[in-house]
Amino acid sequence: SDQASSSQIGSGGGDGKDGTIQKDKTVALFSHLPPYRGPPSSKTTQQAKSTLHPAVLELGMKYATGAVRGGNARCRTMLEVFSTVLDDYVPPGGDAKLDFR
Repeated sequence: SDQASSSQIGSGGGDGKDGTIQKDKTVALFSHLPPYRGPPSSKTTQQAKSTLHPAVLELGMKYATGAVRGGNARCRTMLEVFSTVLDDYVPPGGDAKLDFR
C-alpha cells in the first residue's frame, strides 16, 4: 500500500480522470498539450527575429528564464511591450488610412 501511495497522488487510482497526477506526473487536464521540448532551435529563433518585434522576443526570453515572475508582473510587462510595439508601428506603404492611431 505504501508503494501505491508513493507512485500516485490522490484517491482516484492515478488514472487522471479525476484530476489526480498519474505515475508519469502528467495531469489529465493538460494531457492534450505537447510536452516541453526545451529552448527553440536557432532556425526557429532566426525565423522569429525576422517577424517579431525585438521587445516581444525580449519578453519571451524573460518569461523563459523566469526573470519575470507572478501573474501581475507578467501581465504588466506584456502590456508595456504591447505599448512599445504599437508606438513603433508604421502603416504599410505609409498609407495614413491604414494608421490605427
